[in-house]
Amino acid sequence: MKGKNLMFKYIFSFAGLIFLFCAIVALNSIIGKIPVRIDITEDKLYSLSDGTKKALGKLDTPITLRFYRSRKDNRMPVQLRSFSERIKDLLDEYVINGKGKLALQEFDPTPDSDSEDSANMDNVRGQMMPDGENFYLGLAVNCLDKTVSIPFIAPQDETKIEYMITSAIFEAGAGDAKKRIGIITDLPVMGEDVLAFMRQGQPKPPWIFVAELQKRFDVKKINISESIPDGIKVLILLHPKNLSDEKLYNIDQYLMNGGKLIIALDPYCFSESRTSPQAMMGQTIPPGSSNMEKFLKNWNIKFSDAKVLVDTENSMRNINSPEMEVYPTVLDFRDFAKKSNDPAISDLDHVNMIYAGAFSAPSSPSEGLKLEKIVSASPSSGFVEAFMAELPGAQILKDFKKDASEKNLILKLSGKFKTAFPGGMPSGTKKKEEKEGGKIEKTDAFIKESPDTFVLLLSDVDMFADEFCVARQQYLGRLIVQPFNDNLIFFQNIVEQMSGDSDLIGIRTRRIRQRPLSKIMKIQAEAQDKYQKEIFDLEKKRGEAQQRINELQHGKDGKQKYILSSQQVEEIKKYRTESAETAKKLKQTRKDLRKEIDSLQTMIQVVNSSLIPALVILAGLGMWLKYHTGKRSK
Repeated sequence: MKGKNLMFKYIFSFAGLIFLFCAIVALNSIIGKIPVRIDITEDKLYSLSDGTKKALGKLDTPITLRFYRSRKDNRMPVQLRSFSERIKDLLDEYVINGKGKLALQEFDPTPDSDSEDSANMDNVRGQMMPDGENFYLGLAVNCLDKTVSIPFIAPQDETKIEYMITSAIFEAGAGDAKKRIGIITDLPVMGEDVLAFMRQGQPKPPWIFVAELQKRFDVKKINISESIPDGIKVLILLHPKNLSDEKLYNIDQYLMNGGKLIIALDPYCFSESRTSPQAMMGQTIPPGSSNMEKFLKNWNIKFSDAKVLVDTENSMRNINSPEMEVYPTVLDFRDFAKKSNDPAISDLDHVNMIYAGAFSAPSSPSEGLKLEKIVSASPSSGFVEAFMAELPGAQILKDFKKDASEKNLILKLSGKFKTAFPGGMPSGTKKKEEKEGGKIEKTDAFIKESPDTFVLLLSDVDMFADEFCVARQQYLGRLIVQPFNDNLIFFQNIVEQMSGDSDLIGIRTRRIRQRPLSKIMKIQAEAQDKYQKEIFDLEKKRGEAQQRINELQHGKDGKQKYILSSQQVEEIKKYRTESAETAKKLKQTRKDLRKEIDSLQTMIQVVNSSLIPALVILAGLGMWLKYHTGKRSK
């Protein structure tokens, strides 16, 4: 009877474990339906930034996200599967934060399917695999009759994927009208030619950076004797010089109205000396400098308008010259994207800056403003007088002294800006004319503080001149323009970014933190080291044997010509045998190395797969034993 009761206890206990398992599965399914997500990763890798959340909160038109990814028949490359899942998780976050304005549709474009036709119509491109089939990983954002596509999302894009998606959402919802961009400059960037009559009326084309901007924006050169025209999304000040208080006031009030500024200054504008009317008539004009001292002082920032930056760590070098000639005042940044996590530079590699200056700024600027230091010079930097910019490198470096001060090349200011004219409109400034009730009235619409907006400061202008960012060559009668650095892309990026929604500008790139298993990597390294020396010795021995064979075969004297002596034949046979044995040992050693590393990886996979289930089983057994031990003690 006692044995029977014990058997029933075991049956009930086993049934209890099955019930507990079913309850956990059911609870997990129920919780999975609840739209509550918690991101406990250190860098919030699975959460949207505050800028995106604020931007999504402003949506007033339904938008559909069509996510294309290959899933069937294992057509998605293994290395992209987890990446595609992360994108799907991110899109789910968009839908949750879209407050009903975002809908997500997922498609698997199999060959010759309706989904593949839909992908092609949405300009989502298939990527060819070795077997000739295509796989898809892209996104189309649709709002009413407008669709904005991300044709293929590559793993390299993961740091800026949130910016790409949010930007596409807002571009789709913005309609078809081009955004208006204003440029204030005396440089002939729009293609003006003051001496066209001297060249039989041949017009000069706009600078390449303007031509590229005109493909996406309505670009206007602005005369700021009057107030800035309405509808200007971004105002670009390129080498602003000798601006009167009246003109500065108009720019100030544009900013106070929430406008965005890109200000490019230069201590030694080489392009000015090449494009001025005097230069066209053969006169030598020294490059001039520019500053916006009234504005910068108001923001607690200074600019080196009389000195040029030298950065020996990032100086341009001519590696083809015998002495590797150096150009200390021409900056050659490689891996430019590593300078900052700003999306505007996240995909850039090579940027040049020519005779640039630098900004000095405190950790915190004027009250109400936030300062971001996008790009700074290296510790191996300092200043030389601007007139020395074009001297030979050796002469510049002869008396050059670096200093420890921080030198910023690109800055971004954000927040609520205070007017640079606290006393109001300067005397002599024309008042804004307004029409009301058929009458013309002149009003002083003076604003003292702006809403949240942005200002981007650049310390160089020449970097956007054609001769410093593109090469021209004739091919079959056509002019081919080929960029030789990323300067043009950089300018397009910052204009694109600044012309977007203010919340969009605030989005940072997503940090993808690598978390290597250092202990495991150490074990793998030890296994590698264990065999590496032996592999090196064997390869060296095999090489020496082969070299000796070659020497014997080519070491015949004049009488031998085609016949080797018996001694040479024996030696060659010996070395060939030795070489074959060495190759065999080398092959086995490499095999042993792979076997040891594969065994380690297999062990890791087994531990990873079985550890959690084993802990759950042990916990269950512990609870069961505790329950029955306590029952017996009673």
